[in-house]
Amino acid sequence: MKKIFLLSFNFLLLNFCFGQKLAVPYYSASQIKVYDLATNPATLLTTFNVVGPSNISYKPNCVAFYNNEMFVGYDEPTSDGFLHYKGVLISGGTLTYTSVTKVATSRVTTEIVVNQTNGTLYVACGFGETKRRVVKIQRDGSGNYSGGGIFQNMPTLKNNQSYTGIGGITRNAAGDVYVTDLSDNRILKWATDNTLASPTQFLCSTAVNSVACTDAFLNTDNQSAKLFSLPEGLVFDANGNLWYANNNDSYSPTPDSAGGSLVRLTSALINQNSPRGQVTITSANATIYSKTSAKFGGLARIGNFIYANDQGNGKVWKFNPSDGSFTDIGISATYPGNGQCAEVSASIFPAFTITQCAYPNFGGTIVRLGNQTSISIRVTLDIATAGSITLNASGTNFSGTATQNFANTGVQNMFMNVDYNGQGVAGTRTITVSSPSLGAGTCSFTVPVYDGFFTFGDCENSTLSGTFTQGVAATQSITIPITVTKVGTTTINLISSEFSGSLTATLALNQTSVTIPITYTPNNPNSTGETLTFASNEAIGAYPTLPAFCYKSITLNPAPSNCPELLTLPQDDPTSATINNGSRTFKAKGILATNAITNAGTNVVYTAEKNILLSTGFKADAGTVFSAKIENCPQSQAATMYMQGKDLYDANRQKFIIRGVNYPVMDDWGFPANDLITEIEKSGANAVRLQWYKTYGNPTRPAVSNTDLDNLLTKCKTNQMIPVLELHDLTCAEDANLINTQLISWWTDPAIVTILNKHKKYLIINLANEVGRYRWAGYSIASLNNWKNAYKAAITSIRNANLKMPIMIDSPDCGTDLKAVVDAGQEIIDHDPEHNILFSVHAYWAGYNANTDLTNAINANLPFIVGEVANKQDESVNGATSYCHYNIDGTNDAPNNPTNGFQYQNLLTTLKTNNIGWLAWAWVRDGCSARNMTNNNQVAPYGGYNTLTTFGQNIVNNATYGIKNTAIRSTGF
Repeated sequence: MKKIFLLSFNFLLLNFCFGQKLAVPYYSASQIKVYDLATNPATLLTTFNVVGPSNISYKPNCVAFYNNEMFVGYDEPTSDGFLHYKGVLISGGTLTYTSVTKVATSRVTTEIVVNQTNGTLYVACGFGETKRRVVKIQRDGSGNYSGGGIFQNMPTLKNNQSYTGIGGITRNAAGDVYVTDLSDNRILKWATDNTLASPTQFLCSTAVNSVACTDAFLNTDNQSAKLFSLPEGLVFDANGNLWYANNNDSYSPTPDSAGGSLVRLTSALINQNSPRGQVTITSANATIYSKTSAKFGGLARIGNFIYANDQGNGKVWKFNPSDGSFTDIGISATYPGNGQCAEVSASIFPAFTITQCAYPNFGGTIVRLGNQTSISIRVTLDIATAGSITLNASGTNFSGTATQNFANTGVQNMFMNVDYNGQGVAGTRTITVSSPSLGAGTCSFTVPVYDGFFTFGDCENSTLSGTFTQGVAATQSITIPITVTKVGTTTINLISSEFSGSLTATLALNQTSVTIPITYTPNNPNSTGETLTFASNEAIGAYPTLPAFCYKSITLNPAPSNCPELLTLPQDDPTSATINNGSRTFKAKGILATNAITNAGTNVVYTAEKNILLSTGFKADAGTVFSAKIENCPQSQAATMYMQGKDLYDANRQKFIIRGVNYPVMDDWGFPANDLITEIEKSGANAVRLQWYKTYGNPTRPAVSNTDLDNLLTKCKTNQMIPVLELHDLTCAEDANLINTQLISWWTDPAIVTILNKHKKYLIINLANEVGRYRWAGYSIASLNNWKNAYKAAITSIRNANLKMPIMIDSPDCGTDLKAVVDAGQEIIDHDPEHNILFSVHAYWAGYNANTDLTNAINANLPFIVGEVANKQDESVNGATSYCHYNIDGTNDAPNNPTNGFQYQNLLTTLKTNNIGWLAWAWVRDGCSARNMTNNNQVAPYGGYNTLTTFGQNIVNNATYGIKNTAIRSTGF
């Protein structure tokens, strides 16, 4: 009976955004129950059966937590230690863990306190005169514990009671360890974790060795009460006062007729130190709150309240120290069960809110009557505390559940499958997502359920109402064959890059065709035709979960030539030979004249781009002007590349669309001894963005010089790739004006200016990487002005240094915000006397829906490229970079998916359609392994073209937008 009295339950609290949680060990049942204290009575959340290794049940005395680890002290089936659970999570009404080990202490474990800073354990254990001790166990490098590490045996002072043992243990912020000695009616203190010192003893106000403590104090009800009556649980309040619980059962050396009690000792008292000595407790230092019939055990402070279990009355009380009131919170305190209380980390419960859910319809998957299938939905969560999260989805004919462990906080996406049973009728279903976790909220979305009732015929044999001519916008109608099996309404959409069309119609039974108007809007001057795709969700195809498709090939008629083939003048005109004379470096195209002799005032127009003077001998009256369209006219080269509207032109005055890669050359420590320019050239890239630094910041990096920069730019020229030189020092800096205070001095240094002007004909300069704020500052006008005005000042400095080449300007918000370009881009362009500005946006858009801004930028005819396109996106988590945090390529190998379904592949298709340039990040040496286009070995060989990764292969070889299939190199070197 003695032993069972001390083997009791401990409860612990978790501060949590949905309210505190209380874990209560139940000794007899070998269980730990967890309650939510946000309600009164408290709500039972889960019941955990305490089992250790080999699935053996244990009788729990106490519980403590360290992050997501749980420690359970026990004395059955063997009295020798505690259980250590790792990976503890409570979600969906279930407590789970990843592993459990048994740690031997050779003593019964009564209470455990954890140093939350480093995980060191202080274990109160033992029964009998020789076993009472506190064991200090430090955590090893693997997060494990082993027995031993005796901290201190109890002093030998005894009171000759038949029951011997220790009760509670606690530790304050200063590292002082306090223990209740329930046999000797005292509290022991080891100051500042001093394992070598003897403890200070806090005793009654009687004679030095009168540990029976028979002195009568007065409680708050002015009744005679005992200072010590089998003391157990310990806890500090916010003011540093120490509270302990008197159990007062029949084994108490000094039973208290007023019942069990909670006692407060002042901080001034318990802060005293008297190693090997005794400190007397007087009535001035102690306040006693008695409770009739109470047998108090463990204590826990949460905010301004103390929670105490009372097995005498079978309750857990919420005690208010300010007024001495006890409130019943509806938790049973069945005997046996007294012990420690401990506050633990909130991470055992994942705290989150469901903010949004959507049916992205990835891959074109549709739901059709009669087909059992599943859909993938995206649920957006705002996670306050990481952990395992369970979600349930329900709706008519739909159901699903999923559980995922989240290691990071903040806005995260969770994807889950929802099953459709194939039943019901066509129409829209509402699906609601919820969680068994309290307070998570819900979200709802709709899913269309389609009925298949027709099939496409052979659309290749469909008929067109007319033809289309290359480069000439037009609308025609196409009649495509169908077979209808049931009356119903459908929408047929045309999928194309240069054609558009759609038809919504109610189909009649046995209908054999539909006619759809289609419009040709030319945007690719090199296009000679296209295969049109027609699709409908109501059409039945080979795959029941996909829309059905049919295809029609369109061939564009050649456009009429603006310049017909050269027509020779009349044979009797001696100039006919000289117009096409081989000694000329150009020839006249489109000569429309049929007579050698013209009348005065006649203007013979050869669809002119230049006026030419024909050789002597051509007969014309005075005042006749002859104009001709000139092919391969030897115009002089431009001094630099230049902008014309939204388009970039090279020095040979040819439109140039950037298709290339980023090369973090300064992070490639093999440079300047070696570089990867020739390997990059093999990709077909027509441009390469070169990462450079004013100050690299790591003195161990091999030194680089201005000569190395000059040689690198020369090598780009040799390999016919336009270099984009960029300074990386201020990446993601908030204050854009740092460009002027820290970087412009490098750009305008005379030695650097000399190098830049040496290569000016084929060079673009990118002043700074990803500087400034706008969207992240709530679209603050002040932030936009900071970015805009900083670059205007920088442009002035650059042009004053006689640098005329194009200036590339990165968008703010780590390069991601295209709206800043829309809002301020034209003002920046107008400020440049050269009007030679090219903006750059970086497409890390996992959490940013850039579609509207992209459309607005295109419609505004603003010059911009996408300067960084990648397959993965990083995130800042707790002040550190989480590499490869988001998938932005449609895969699931990174831990998170974008909130908006963004994929870089779709972006590149859009950029191709709109003739917008881009640069992939990165060829090599990126901190996110999956984001490297080539082998990223730390030692050579690395970065070789023959080591293209999956990402690299897609960037280079994709049939639609790959570099090899779209890049046209400049001849303006």
